[in-house]
Amino acid sequence: MNNSGVKNFGGLLRQNYDKVIVVVMLIGLVFSLLYLAVKIGMIRKVQEQHQQKMNSYQADYLNAALLDNQPYEQAVDELNNPFQLSVWSNAVFIPQDRVWCIDCRMPIHYAAERCTFCTAKQPILRDIDPLWDTDKDGIPDLWEILNKMDPTDPTDIHNDNDGDGFINIVEFNADPQTEKKDLDKKHGTGINDPADFPPPINLLVVESIGGIPFNLRFKAKSTMPDGSLKFQINLRGNKTVMAKLGDTIQGFKLIDYKEIIVKEDTGTMVKRVDKSVLTMQRGKKNIPLVKNERVPYTEHTAKLKFTLDDTVYPVKPGTVFDLKGSKYRVKSIDNVKTNVVIIRVKDNKEIVLGASLK
Repeated sequence: MNNSGVKNFGGLLRQNYDKVIVVVMLIGLVFSLLYLAVKIGMIRKVQEQHQQKMNSYQADYLNAALLDNQPYEQAVDELNNPFQLSVWSNAVFIPQDRVWCIDCRMPIHYAAERCTFCTAKQPILRDIDPLWDTDKDGIPDLWEILNKMDPTDPTDIHNDNDGDGFINIVEFNADPQTEKKDLDKKHGTGINDPADFPPPINLLVVESIGGIPFNLRFKAKSTMPDGSLKFQINLRGNKTVMAKLGDTIQGFKLIDYKEIIVKEDTGTMVKRVDKSVLTMQRGKKNIPLVKNERVPYTEHTAKLKFTLDDTVYPVKPGTVFDLKGSKYRVKSIDNVKTNVVIIRVKDNKEIVLGASLK
């Protein structure tokens, strides 16, 4: 093609450019439709092959039965409703309802403490034990329910429901002579009645117990010109006093003296050792002082607290104190048991005071 032909073709192409574009697009569209038709045919063929293969499969157990869930439902029902024999008229064989033993699962009497088959101990049933105490606070459930307390709250024993100054546990224990098995009747004092409260002595508790070491030591004996005896006694702080029988030193009275000389064999010689004993007394207690030996005696003291107004009474054995118009004398102080024994003066009744409840 010469140059003039090329120019004529180029001119013709420029004049019909839009028509050429349309023709090219139509040709592309036709080819796309042909491709889709071929692809759809292939997909259908694959689907038909897959369906034929699936139809060829067959279950191994065509006659298998459906799952029976009745045994499962029966087991659940037995767990929710444990076996129990009802009351039978023939009391010789089955006197009352029975329950399973917690260990061997044999039927036993519902109130049995131990299994009659395996002897395993059984839990106590609340409804047959009047002293059952769910919260372990010292007051049985029955009494708490009757007196509008919460049998599941161990802290309510420290409440004062009626505002009379006595907490609930003190009012419950106010009458220990009442049989606790009769809790449905009156026991203690009324925790909801401010006019019904224990004696004031019930609010006196032991706050603390201490001790005063015994610091008197028998050092020597002297014979006076008239033949009487005087004894040298060391006090606290190395102070020394001379006293005779019948004299009183720091509340201790000299009541007796025995001269005792013992022989001690040291291995090389036998020597005489003075083990004379000077006896002192306070109240009804005698304290023997061996010459030149320390006395392993401690006098205990205590602080008693009246919890109604927090008054504190420092006492020791023999102390007499007044509480709300009544006089009491301290009999003894026990630092091991942490209690103090006092005597009511008007009738000599002995009362044991313990530590306060925390």
